[in-house]
Amino acid sequence: MRDQRPALVFWWMSLAATMVFLRLLSTGIPESGDGVMHHLIARYAWQHPHLLLDHWGKPLFTLLASPFAQLGLWGMALFNALCFVATCWTADLILKDRSSMARWLFAPMLLCMPVYGAMVFAGMTEVLFALVTMLAVLGMYRERYVQAMVFASFLPFARPEYVAIWPFLLAWVAGRGQWKALPFILTGHVVYAILGGFVFVDPFWVFTRDPYTGAASVYGQGPLLHFTDRIQHIYGAPFMWALALAIVSGFVLALRRGTERGVVAFFTVCALLPAFAIVVVHSVLWWKGLKGSLGLTRVLATGAPLAALFVCVMFVVPARWSSPRRWMTTVLSAVGTLAFICWAFAAFLGEHRLPMHGSPVERVAQRVGEVVRARKGEHGRIVHAPPLVALFAEIDPFDTAAVSHGNDLRQNDLLVWDAAYGPNEGGMPLDGLLKDGGLDLVQVIVPEERWIVLGGSPMEYFLFAKRERARSVSCDRIVHHGHWSVEVKETRCDSVVCDGPAHGSLCLATTEFPLEFRRLEWGMNDLLYAEVFLRGRTTAPLCLVMEQNAALGRISYWTQNIAPGEFNVSFKVPPHGPEIVDKLYFINPDRKNVVLKELDIEVCSTRALRS
Repeated sequence: MRDQRPALVFWWMSLAATMVFLRLLSTGIPESGDGVMHHLIARYAWQHPHLLLDHWGKPLFTLLASPFAQLGLWGMALFNALCFVATCWTADLILKDRSSMARWLFAPMLLCMPVYGAMVFAGMTEVLFALVTMLAVLGMYRERYVQAMVFASFLPFARPEYVAIWPFLLAWVAGRGQWKALPFILTGHVVYAILGGFVFVDPFWVFTRDPYTGAASVYGQGPLLHFTDRIQHIYGAPFMWALALAIVSGFVLALRRGTERGVVAFFTVCALLPAFAIVVVHSVLWWKGLKGSLGLTRVLATGAPLAALFVCVMFVVPARWSSPRRWMTTVLSAVGTLAFICWAFAAFLGEHRLPMHGSPVERVAQRVGEVVRARKGEHGRIVHAPPLVALFAEIDPFDTAAVSHGNDLRQNDLLVWDAAYGPNEGGMPLDGLLKDGGLDLVQVIVPEERWIVLGGSPMEYFLFAKRERARSVSCDRIVHHGHWSVEVKETRCDSVVCDGPAHGSLCLATTEFPLEFRRLEWGMNDLLYAEVFLRGRTTAPLCLVMEQNAALGRISYWTQNIAPGEFNVSFKVPPHGPEIVDKLYFINPDRKNVVLKELDIEVCSTRALRS
């Protein structure tokens, strides 16, 4: 039989190259939080060797990805694309005993799983973990148990999902009576314990420096079925149907063909059950709020190759069962495989639009990064800069002489506070910073769109300098209990006669935009930021919109949905030029009569006091 490996390698490389090419065309960043941090750790690991043992950064990933990180963010996608090719190669060493169709199907089936393809594209740690897992399974399949245990021993240094993999691999080795191979599962721990002994003077650093210590109060928790409810979006409907059929096929194989029972048992224990266990473990962790779980669906990419391997082994008829005369089976299999690939590709694009374009998250971080880059020469250190800001500011976030990630500020340090990292990982609530007379508020930067981050606050950035500087706050009420200030101009209100007592109430009509303040004004002299407060009670759902417009059109759009009952909403507006108009209005999404009770709208301006 003609060797298919060269053509298969070209097939795998073509798929991997497509991902890298799409990454190069993308102006956006797929993982602007953890992905950027992993890139920075890998990029600066050789300048700061202790990063090679950074537990959160995944030491094995940092070591292997560091050369690629020097190319920039796209280099991480290149590294993962090569990991994908290596994963296909590893799977093919198993699948070559099954059928040609399985060998050609594995790569597109895996890459078109939305969760796995996205992680290749984003350059995240899940792809390397999956590769090392596959290498361990290959060793088990070839009955090279020591080799399998050595590979598996390094899984804890690639990702924490090893806790869902190890029990099944160890159980299979023990079940085969290979007791001498079992101690080799500690190889990785011994290697890293020796390294940690030199660097941290602590051979048990893997346990004492565990970064996943719960923090449910910060990261939250959710429903037990969080992952299973989204499973078709995570793995894709085509794969889930294929997996269901593969499970049925495996059951039939085990019943009808005694020679296949061992194969079914092996891939069930070493592939299907570990992939399923990863889902179970993460579901429980998110449900209980343990180990810093955020309910991120991307973590399920770690088990994707195992699941794809199980499907390809069980769902495709082994080559030795085929007959040259069964040409129709071959044709139907080829057509079915092609149809599945097209279906899976369409499902992937339904979840991810590639190439990826920049988002408000990146654009506001870039603006902040440019400000920090321009000002960093004026300050002693940059304190608590989020990873994306550090990337755009072109600063080494691990240079302790120039950067600090704590909240201990020295004179003339520049604190970069953001609503996501600042009050959570940083433990710095904004109210406390604003009340600190020893902090000079330098600048406020907000995105052009509003989104709520961990903790329930809208995303925004505040830059403080560690020095004394006075500020003043003045407030003007433009609406009080439904009554307008005489100074408010350019307003429109579609009101109706109220049913019942109308004192302090504003009864709105069923129009889509029943209440508008088309021009809000406040002086810009020495303004650091203005904050628009809206308080009251509503009898129906409303959407509040703060909008900024210039001559060429809308430049920002901040929205906040409010449910029936009391509401207290605010919008922070940085200073701007006279060409920009601030507008506030209400949207009535249900087009019902709405009663606003005790509506108050107030504008508070925070200004720098000149010495």
